[in-house]
Amino acid sequence: MSETLDIVYTRHAREKFALLARYGFPVTEQQVVDTIRDPALLLEQSGGRQLAQKAISEQLLLRVIYRTDGKVATVIPFYPARRRRYEN
Repeated sequence: MSETLDIVYTRHAREKFALLARYGFPVTEQQVVDTIRDPALLLEQSGGRQLAQKAISEQLLLRVIYRTDGKVATVIPFYPARRRRYEN
């Protein structure tokens, strides 16, 4: 993914940072940006969306769903997931 993309967040995505932290799964904006710009896996989704995935710990990876429009990537949702479920 190009490093020239500007990253913006939907209101839902912004709220997700606080929600995940409250449940013991803190995710930083930098982790989201890193996942979009340098994913371990990138999949095309329906409706012009993309799913980027990258490990964030021994047990967890971060999955970010976003849509690009020109030089802007809009993060829709993101969520941590167990690596064993999505890797292999």
